[in-house]
Amino acid sequence: MHTATALHAVDDANAPLDTEPIDALFRAMCEMKASDLPLWVGTPPVARKDGRMQPLTEGAAPLTPESILSLLMPILLQLGYRIPRDV
Repeated sequence: MHTATALHAVDDANAPLDTEPIDALFRAMCEMKASDLPLWVGTPPVARKDGRMQPLTEGAAPLTPESILSLLMPILLQLGYRIPRDV
């Protein structure tokens, strides 16, 4: 989901909330028995396992502000958060 699309979804109560991308990261984290899922701009998705950060998927692209927003927006909207348009 592009940033503009994610932000405009705030105005559309019927917009689909696709949690599959973040759910896939959570599943990968659980499969490797990791404890944390930090989302850092400029770094591919990683998880903390045995005190060390390890990649969730080999060769994954680094996260961007837009990709992190698209991962989190469906969860935030389901929880009732309202995101201002000028973010």
